[in-house]
Amino acid sequence: MTIDFNYLEQYFRSKEIFSGLRVDAPFIIRVDGNNFHKLAKDLNLKKPFDKRFHELMIQVVEDFMRNIGFNVVLAYTFSDEINYLYLGNVPFNGRVEKLLTITASYTASIFANKIEDLTKRSIGFDGRIVKVDGINDIINYLIWRSAHSYRNFLNSYAQAYIHEDLTNVKGPEIVSKLYTLGIDINSIDSWEKFGTVVVREQYIKEGVNQLTGSIVHAVRIKLARYSIDFTKKDSQVFIQNLLLQWSKRE
Repeated sequence: MTIDFNYLEQYFRSKEIFSGLRVDAPFIIRVDGNNFHKLAKDLNLKKPFDKRFHELMIQVVEDFMRNIGFNVVLAYTFSDEINYLYLGNVPFNGRVEKLLTITASYTASIFANKIEDLTKRSIGFDGRIVKVDGINDIINYLIWRSAHSYRNFLNSYAQAYIHEDLTNVKGPEIVSKLYTLGIDINSIDSWEKFGTVVVREQYIKEGVNQLTGSIVHAVRIKLARYSIDFTKKDSQVFIQNLLLQWSKRE
């Protein structure tokens, strides 16, 4: 029997369901921890929130942005969720299957390396791509996820401190019930309510030309962390200015 390897190559490549699916920038890849409620027990995380876990998620984001080499301008994380924003120079020619699997797998690998001494549990993240059309779309997406973060915050505090059925109870009523228990949400750290966004910031560094002795200025890039409420106008302006700055570089 003669085997036609060229035929098999073409045939099974044609069977790859998403191999032809591509996406152009800008887009967001959202990854979520899989089965992390079991991991929380392994790590003995405090309820309703444990700053150690949030710091871990931020470090995962920062390692990804520094070392993976993808053009991620900002990443927003809360709970076990990370949202990576890709603006330009899309890797893998925008192949969706590559972008999703590699972003999720690198995130899981970085996370697992940081907790390898604390648990032997396998770590996984699922992923999805959200196509966004311009700066307004990006800001509205962040507003949407910020609202999810805040709702998650309220529900977590309600479960931890309000020992009654809260079915159909609205957010303002939960806030009021917490206040009667001595918990003022305005005094709680912003990261618990809104998570943290890590951004690539451009700044000017002043130096001296060693040959001429003249002052020179160079554009440098650093990672910076912010815990902000994206529903607020000043937060939206901040993100808008950041994105406009990066758009000019693309």
